Amino acid sequence: MSGSVRDQIEGFAENARSRRKTGLPEKEGDEDLIHYYYMIMHPNTAQGKAERKEYKQEWPEMKERLAARFGEWMKDEKIPYT
Repeated sequence: MSGSVRDQIEGFAENARSRRKTGLPEKEGDEDLIHYYYMIMHPNTAQGKAERKEYKQEWPEMKERLAARFGEWMKDEKIPYT
């Protein structure tokens, strides 16, 4: 996959969300990617707002797992509108 790391993680997040919506088996790490999809990529949607409210306290741990998978730049990622 070409493109920036951010483009790659966004692509992976979209794929993870698609797997969940279509009922396909989830892959390891999909849960964090789905949270990333809503909390970071689509924070103004109803689902994004609900995710931010419900998972805000868990974001530091999610961010660490994503950083281990996608690189240290993830550690600086912030949840919008919080």
